[in-house]
Amino acid sequence: MKGSARTCNGRAVAMLMALVAITGCSKPEPSGAVEQAPSANQPQLGSRPIQVRSAENQLAITLLPDKNGLGAEYEQAGARVSLEARNKGERRLYTKDGLAFAEARTRGNTTKITSPSGVTLWVLKQAGRRLRVARGDAEASPVIIARPSPDRLRVMRDESELGRVTHDASHSRTKVREPEGRVVFDCIAPGFSSMYGVLLMPDLSADDRAVLMSEILLLGY
Repeated sequence: MKGSARTCNGRAVAMLMALVAITGCSKPEPSGAVEQAPSANQPQLGSRPIQVRSAENQLAITLLPDKNGLGAEYEQAGARVSLEARNKGERRLYTKDGLAFAEARTRGNTTKITSPSGVTLWVLKQAGRRLRVARGDAEASPVIIARPSPDRLRVMRDESELGRVTHDASHSRTKVREPEGRVVFDCIAPGFSSMYGVLLMPDLSADDRAVLMSEILLLGY
């Protein structure tokens, strides 16, 4: 009996070793979420403020990355406004000066931004190198932010060009231009994001611009 037990144990060990060799697993992975490496085009938030200035060198918006989310500061009606984005489970909560302002939820390639009462404010849809930004559930006259190359954006609405964005990696500089080529916004910061295309969208409030830029940056588009 003892000989049979030893034989069975030996066979079990041999089978286990063979399974390990086949699966390539030498030890179990640590518990908890495994951080995924960012894609080549995904902007690296880092910890430095991202300041966007107008052609007249006026500060338009400041994005403030940190390990838990993103903050933003901007002016509206002559007053300084602070926006904060924090992950709350399956959604992202935006608060303006400490009060709930908007929520964002992502399903597949679609992100819906709503008011705290559930009214749809914006819908973002990514398809390849194109990001579609539409207002409300009707999604009428969407803006398309296309990325023909890693360092260029082209912004369109209804087949009309709203402008272009270029990034010079050697100088960590991004310039936002109208269709005629005039620079309207300038930013010195590493990395590149489709969020800069939002600066060319017409009829945007400072609140909407801050939420859209923050969400697109955090999504890694």
